[in-house]
Amino acid sequence: MDKAGLTELAIATIKVNDFMSRIESSVYDIFVFTQTWGSTALGFGGIGGAAMTTSWTHVVLTSDGRYHIFFDGKYAYSVENPTEEFKHDLEIRFMKSVEESSKVY
Repeated sequence: MDKAGLTELAIATIKVNDFMSRIESSVYDIFVFTQTWGSTALGFGGIGGAAMTTSWTHVVLTSDGRYHIFFDGKYAYSVENPTEEFKHDLEIRFMKSVEESSKVY
């Protein structure tokens, strides 16, 4: 990873922090990793360029037991009762898209 990757991480982390400052629960743990998507829409679906795109994924576990998932610093979804598939995906560092998450997490 080059220096630009670190700048992108810093920017994404600031966005995550801004969102999390509005959540009443405190942060218990944070997982940060890169993830490669098949389009520029990342895990949000919709219209995006058909180019392999790598972005930062943040998974923030709060004291209330919820996991909050962010792609490129943008809030994607939260998981209240994580399934085994969620735990596996977190372990291999590849979270499902917004659409897929509602079906399996």
